[in-house]
Amino acid sequence: MKRRSFPKILVISIVVLGLLGIGGFYWLSGQNPATLVTGSTKTAPEAAMFVPRTAPAMVSLLVNPDRLESVGKILTFSQKSNNNRIQLNPIKESLLTNTGLNYGRDIQPWLGNEITWALITPDLDRLPNNGQQPGYFVALSTKDSQKSQEVLDKFWQKQVDAGLDIVDDQYRGVKLTYRRPFAGNIDDAPTLVMATINDRFVLFANYPKVMKEALNTVQANLNLSQSESYQKALQELKPGGVGFGFFNLGDWQLVTDQTDEFIGQQPSLAVSLGINSQGLLAETALIATVEEDTTNPSPAFSQPVEVLKYISSNSPLLIAGKDLNQLWTDFSEIVSANRALEQFISQPIAVIKSLWGLDLPEDIFSWVTGEYALAVVPHSNEKWDWVFVAERSENANLAIENLDQIATAQGYSLGSFNLNNNTLSAWTKLTPIVLEKKDQAKTQTRLIEANAKGVHSTVGKYEIFTTSVEAMDEALDLAKTENIITQNPDFKASIEVLPQTNDGYFYLNWLTSRNFLNQQFPLFKLVELSAKPFFDNLRSFTISSSDRVGNIQHATVFLRLR
Repeated sequence: MKRRSFPKILVISIVVLGLLGIGGFYWLSGQNPATLVTGSTKTAPEAAMFVPRTAPAMVSLLVNPDRLESVGKILTFSQKSNNNRIQLNPIKESLLTNTGLNYGRDIQPWLGNEITWALITPDLDRLPNNGQQPGYFVALSTKDSQKSQEVLDKFWQKQVDAGLDIVDDQYRGVKLTYRRPFAGNIDDAPTLVMATINDRFVLFANYPKVMKEALNTVQANLNLSQSESYQKALQELKPGGVGFGFFNLGDWQLVTDQTDEFIGQQPSLAVSLGINSQGLLAETALIATVEEDTTNPSPAFSQPVEVLKYISSNSPLLIAGKDLNQLWTDFSEIVSANRALEQFISQPIAVIKSLWGLDLPEDIFSWVTGEYALAVVPHSNEKWDWVFVAERSENANLAIENLDQIATAQGYSLGSFNLNNNTLSAWTKLTPIVLEKKDQAKTQTRLIEANAKGVHSTVGKYEIFTTSVEAMDEALDLAKTENIITQNPDFKASIEVLPQTNDGYFYLNWLTSRNFLNQQFPLFKLVELSAKPFFDNLRSFTISSSDRVGNIQHATVFLRLR
């Protein structure tokens, strides 16, 4: 097995876990260009009445997509290029794949100002041995019920003319129309199912059972609109932008007949998306539980974190905050309610411990109770280094000695030297090299070369870790040159629209980090290709957590577009 660099594993692990802990969105108050887009007073998804309280996810667009496209230039810096307009056609096409529906012909003529998609269950029969069978539906508001009925009747008639067996069924007073499956139970076989609800909505589902559950939900008052967590989220977020999402972070295998008390203990995340002249802004509320009564600590910072003085302005990726130990504790409590999320986090931690003997929560997070910053720093020849700066706590000495011992156990040598009046400790690999003597034929000299794979040093109240001596030299020299991240124009523009008081930042300059991310994390390439129109217009991405009210944590995200 190829051995990976010990400090690189350490910092990559912190990146992943830091990202998961800080995430969230925020809506910018004040003058909101979204009002030009919506042209309505819709503040929350009406289709939430069809979504069970236990559904894993609901995402709503609260504006007609054609109107959103017509003002696409609001979301770009460029006023000249049509390439920067909001590109929704790929999204429309992907949503209608395998349905036989055509957006321009079958949907556009009657579509109103709401599109809501909901995942009802990740596995319809709850039997993991036969694979995942997700059940979901889409609710489309109609601005002309007569037109929608006329257009969709023509669609189904074409299916009949093509020789398909189309069923018209009545359920709870609502007509369901769908293709009869070729085999299997009619309720459990995947097919396109449609229902019209009065003159307000047209519903589509991928199983008859899913459509029937949506209708049961609204009539039995078991829907998301009746959820206390959902109502609390609406009060906290004050929705009024172009989109809204609600995500159940609890047990996705719940059924709809669970008690209110039990459902109230499931953590959830709500998102309200808005826009401004430079990009997208959104507000989130992370709701731990309904009943829990917790203290409300004030945000840690009212100005940029002091530790940023050791981070270069060239850094395209930054995570900075305070008390990594508490962040991990809070995050662990949230994901523990969801077995899938818990497994997603625990597996890489277990792999790192198995390969390196490094227990991240115990060996890293436990002693970082003050300020911290983790960043990527580019160097020549497409070389990238990591820099991790942590405010030293009373347990720092023992913790750092333990890291040295772990590095030694993995075959690294320890050494120390001086650099610009600072004492550096290095984790090195000793490599034998052979030199040919030019003045003596067939004569060789064998030497030992020490390559520093990681360096750390105590500077004032901070401990600085880097993956090269060059990166350490730059970090130590920044105080003199003031070429720090807070002087970077894009970083400054990004944090200006975020709350002044906050608990730290996650900052990603997509333009300068794109190649690095694709090299280091192959998954990013897949993500980029799946949403290419968006990433082609993205300049940077910034997240900042803000205040906490009771059991609700607020946060902000700003996607700055080109």
